[in-house]
Amino acid sequence: MRALKKTGGDTWSARLSIPRNRWADVGEAYGTKSGIKQEVIRSLGTRDKHEALRRRDKALAVLRAEVGPRKASCPCMVIGSRTG
Repeated sequence: MRALKKTGGDTWSARLSIPRNRWADVGEAYGTKSGIKQEVIRSLGTRDKHEALRRRDKALAVLRAEVGPRKASCPCMVIGSRTG
């Protein structure tokens, strides 16, 4: 199921995939140990698949709103910018 993931405790989570060319930027913004972040996952707080589908879009909007400002405040190089 797109953008949904069932975790070990049978709870559904929203899954926001990060484009490959942005893994390092988002990883740096989140301060990950490996320096990359491939996805952001947040629990939807339900075990019911149909309820998870209802909650998914709102949760993804929140995740996108969270990732955007983190990337903007990251001191990493902006793709497409030129220096010199």
